Amino acid sequence: MFSRLINPYRRQLFVRLTVNYTLLLLCLFVLVCGFFLSRLNSKLLKDIDRLLYDEARELEQELNTDEAIFAVCSKFADTVSRRKHFPLYFRLLDARGAELYSVSAVIKKKTAKKLTYPALRSKNKSFYTFSVPGRSPFRCYQETFTSNGRTEEYLLQIITQTKPVRKTIKQMRKTMLLALPLLLVLSLLIGLSASRRPFVIMRHMNSVTRRITAENMHERLPVPEVESEVRELTETINDMLDRLEATFNEVRQFTADVAHELRNPLCAVQGEMQVVLSRERSAAEYRETVAETLVRINTLIKIVNDLFLISRFDNQKVVLEKEPIDFADLVRDLYDFFEPVAREKQVAFTIKTCEHVKAVVDRTHMQQLVSNLVDNALKFTPAGESVTLHLEERFDELLLHIEDTGVGISAEDMPHIFQRFYQADKTRSGMQGGSGLGLQICKRIAEAHGGAITVRAHEHKGVTFTLRIPRGQQQQTGMREEPV
Repeated sequence: MFSRLINPYRRQLFVRLTVNYTLLLLCLFVLVCGFFLSRLNSKLLKDIDRLLYDEARELEQELNTDEAIFAVCSKFADTVSRRKHFPLYFRLLDARGAELYSVSAVIKKKTAKKLTYPALRSKNKSFYTFSVPGRSPFRCYQETFTSNGRTEEYLLQIITQTKPVRKTIKQMRKTMLLALPLLLVLSLLIGLSASRRPFVIMRHMNSVTRRITAENMHERLPVPEVESEVRELTETINDMLDRLEATFNEVRQFTADVAHELRNPLCAVQGEMQVVLSRERSAAEYRETVAETLVRINTLIKIVNDLFLISRFDNQKVVLEKEPIDFADLVRDLYDFFEPVAREKQVAFTIKTCEHVKAVVDRTHMQQLVSNLVDNALKFTPAGESVTLHLEERFDELLLHIEDTGVGISAEDMPHIFQRFYQADKTRSGMQGGSGLGLQICKRIAEAHGGAITVRAHEHKGVTFTLRIPRGQQQQTGMREEPV
C-alpha cells in the first residue's frame, strides 16, 4: 500500500533530483563535520601541549634556585595536581634514569590502580599521546634539561588528561548528529520547493504545447522573466515554432498556388472540350480545338516539370555536370535565339559588352537560367523600350547584367519575386501569363553554382537582374539529377 502511494512521486523528476541533491548535501555535511572535528581536536591538543610546555618551563625555573629538589617538586606538585581541569602529573629523573621525584595519581578508584608513566623517548623534547586501559588517553611532554645552579642533566615527564578534549569533541559530535535530521528535513523541503518551481513552468509549457496544432500555430509559450535554462529552452522552442509556422504557411500557400495554377488550364481544357462536343463540328474546328488543348497541356507540363526540378533541388538530387565553357558564347547563342522575338515585339535588344569569359558551369542549367531571365525581360518590356545584356569579368567571378526599361517591379513586390508561384503586381503579371516558378528556378541554379542573383529597380522605369557566378572549378554540390 505504501509503495503504491510513493511510486507516482518516485517517478517524478523533481522528486528524484531533490533526493539526489539531499544525499549530496548530507555527504558534504559529513565531510565538513569530519574536517571540523579533526581541526578542533588538533587545536585543543596544541593548547594542551602549550600548557605542558609552559608548566615545564616554570618547574625548570624553580629548580634553578638553591632550594632542595624534593622541596621544589613537592611544592610544584601541590599546585598543579589539585586543578579541576587538566591536572598535571610529573616525574623527574637524573641522567642515569633514576627517578628523583614522581607524582602518582589514582586512575581507578575501585581498584586503586595508579598511573603508570610511559617509557622514556630518545628525543630531548617531544610531545606524544599514550593510552591507559579504561581511561581517556593522556598527553605527555618529555624534555632533557640542565639546571643553571646544578651541573647534572635532568629528564622531566609532565602529563595531563585529554578527557576534556574528548568530552568537547563528543559533545560537538552529538550536536552535529542532532542537527542532521533537521538538516535532512529542511533540505528536502527547500529542495522540493526550489526544484518544483521550474517543473511547474515546464508543465505549463507542456499544456500549451499540446494545444498547438497545424490550425493553431500562432500560439507561443510564455517566457519566464528570470534568466535561466528554462527561459533559454522556452525561447528556443518559440523560435522553432516560428520556423514551423513559416514552413506551414509556405506549404499552405504552395498548395493553394499549385491548385490555382493547375486548375485554370484544366478548366480551360474542360470548357473547350465541352464546347466542341456540344454539337457536330467540322474537321477544321476539331483540329483547332485539339491545337488549343495541346497548348494548355504544354503549359501544364511546363509547370509540372518546373515543380519537379524545384523538388529535386529541395531533395538534393541534382549534381551539376560542370565543364569549362566560354560564357560569352552561351550569351550570344541566347541573344541570337531571342532576337527575332524582340524584333517582333519592337523591343531594342542589344549586347552592350560580351568579351570572352571562361567559366566552369553546367551548360544546360545555365542556359535555362539565362533564358528565363532574358524571356522575362522581353515579356515585360513594351514596344519602343529596350533590353540590354552586359557580360563582364570581375576578379574570380563573372557578372551578367540583364537590364530592361519595362514596367519594372514595385518596392512591395521586390522582396518576394524569387518565391514560388509569386506573381508581381497586376500591371506586370497581366501582360503575359506565367506560373511564377521561373525566378525560383533561376535562384536555385545560381545557388547550386555557388553564385547568386540580385535585382535592382531603376529610378524611372525598368529593372536590372545581375547574375554572379564563380569562374573557377567548384566542388560538387551533392545533388544529382536522377532519371524519372
